[in-house]
Amino acid sequence: LDIVKALPDNTTSGTGPYYAARKSATEMVLHAHQRYSQGAPQIQTLIFRSYPTLRQAWSSLLRGEIDALWNLSGDAQEFLTSESIETFSFPRHYAYVMAFNSRKPQLRAPAVRRVLNAAVDRRAIIDSALKGRGQPAYTPIWPGHWAHDESVQGYSFDPSLARTTLEALRTQQAGPRTTSTPTRLRFTCLIPSNRPIPERIALMLQSQLYDVGVDLELESVPFRDFDRRLRLQDFDAVLLDLVSGASLSRVYMFWRSPGEHDGLNLFGYSNPEVDRWLDRLRFAQDDATTRAATSQLQRAMLNDPPGVFVAWSDHTRAVSRRVNVQSSTNQDPFEVLWKWRFIDGPPADQR
Repeated sequence: LDIVKALPDNTTSGTGPYYAARKSATEMVLHAHQRYSQGAPQIQTLIFRSYPTLRQAWSSLLRGEIDALWNLSGDAQEFLTSESIETFSFPRHYAYVMAFNSRKPQLRAPAVRRVLNAAVDRRAIIDSALKGRGQPAYTPIWPGHWAHDESVQGYSFDPSLARTTLEALRTQQAGPRTTSTPTRLRFTCLIPSNRPIPERIALMLQSQLYDVGVDLELESVPFRDFDRRLRLQDFDAVLLDLVSGASLSRVYMFWRSPGEHDGLNLFGYSNPEVDRWLDRLRFAQDDATTRAATSQLQRAMLNDPPGVFVAWSDHTRAVSRRVNVQSSTNQDPFEVLWKWRFIDGPPADQR
């Protein structure tokens, strides 16, 4: 919501195109600012309603009771289609990541973390779990950020190399006098229950890692317990849908070494090289410094990954075709909602 100021003539002025007029448990009503700096919105009133299920919301959209739907999942897009509805997909600022607890001895070594990244087929996970709606993730730097270095290559999916490297690491850790077969790498990943997409991603990670000699146990818990254990750092690894854009401050907040910095690094991740580039970004005074530091940060985090960044997912809005949505490619149409126009003029209650 924007900042609103009352004016002497009993009107209001604000920083955004709309302001909240009233709110209830199931509905929020916004009214247009006639003095919005970029022009008064054509649509005078917006009503946001919550629905218990996606199917009920979709039915209301088809009946013309509502004009837009906040999000369609990949599964829903396969069976919820209509010529009267237009969909708009765009990248989210969130990445699905299996973050490691760096305090756990089996996940402490950067070499082990790199091997786990090489064992993951990100494209297969995106195609299956996200229904193709996303792009591979390798670091927490959002690929849509203007300073992101596209020339920095991520991990190549190489299960043979991952398997061989893991065997060598296990043998090295066991020592030359050990006669028994080295034990397989084992750890547990915490996932929130009743979340279909994280559950599907976790199952695919489990299968792919098993193929290279890693036993990944999945522990599904209610979100309240999930949040509590995350804050207590009571986990080996945890699967998150983690905000990581559009600002680089998100990266600093989650991955700067804990201790001197009071951030949200609940993972125990600490790397002096990563800290150096994060601090350089924090105090960068020009574009060139920001670009150079971001590029070096990407390289440092690929060399010592704090987890397996799997995918940047997409978001999909659904809008009735009686509305002219004036948005560009890969843009959230809700960002320009004040530009929306009804093709045949506004409804009777707004005329």
